[in-house]
Amino acid sequence: FDGIYVNYVLGSQNAYLEDETGAIRYWASSLTIKKGDKLSGTISGLVKLDNGRPCISWLDTTYGTVTTASADEMPVPVTGTLAEFAAVEVYNTLLFRRVALEDVVLEEAVDKKGEFTISDASGTFKLYVNFTPAQALPKGTKVSFVGTFDKSTTSKFIKVFSATEVTNITAPEEPSKLTIADIQALCTSSSNAEFAGEVDGFYVNYVLGNQHIYLEDETGAIRFYKETGNTLKVGDKISGKISGLCSKDTNGRPQIGWLDTTYGTVAT
Repeated sequence: FDGIYVNYVLGSQNAYLEDETGAIRYWASSLTIKKGDKLSGTISGLVKLDNGRPCISWLDTTYGTVTTASADEMPVPVTGTLAEFAAVEVYNTLLFRRVALEDVVLEEAVDKKGEFTISDASGTFKLYVNFTPAQALPKGTKVSFVGTFDKSTTSKFIKVFSATEVTNITAPEEPSKLTIADIQALCTSSSNAEFAGEVDGFYVNYVLGNQHIYLEDETGAIRFYKETGNTLKVGDKISGKISGLCSKDTNGRPQIGWLDTTYGTVAT
């Protein structure tokens, strides 16, 4: 081998190796290589599939050399748009490579270890956070990070192993104040329009048949149609951050067709 580089080490058993053709995970009961090492010369070992992903399970560098690579030798992290990553048909060409992304948006609050959706101007992708954040990052936060391409049997994602890999954290912009008049103005056709903002108070003034919910504030009133699962009742007050979809109904009247109060409050 001319040069296989250790681009990341996770714990004491997992190393990620990379050259100009691709990357692979190496598992050992106790690693003897470290991040930044360069493996060259004659190398032998064993490889297998682990959850559908190639994995080196034994590596012998006895007849090769292990040296510290210079900064210029180390593979440069992959960059690109999320849409480009999502469109890659042969995902193994990206698997286990390092990736660097700037100013992507968290489409979900990140408050635990797990898989979340991120977005940029081109589209969305999955991010797997392999640690529990010391402080939750709310939906809408912009972050930059360096991670590793990975996949499961059901999805492909970028995995971030450590909080130190997440930088340039920018809090979401404060949502603008939203009134019912604002929502009414967005209902220009039968096609859905998105709305989002901070609500001082939308009041439920009537509920008809548990599907038709009439909301009112000082600027006007609007009907919210929810086919099933309504939990709003007369006298409820919706405030805080809300989002949803609105359009004109079949009679040309403004109507809310979907309403999300997850990040707001509903009180009597």
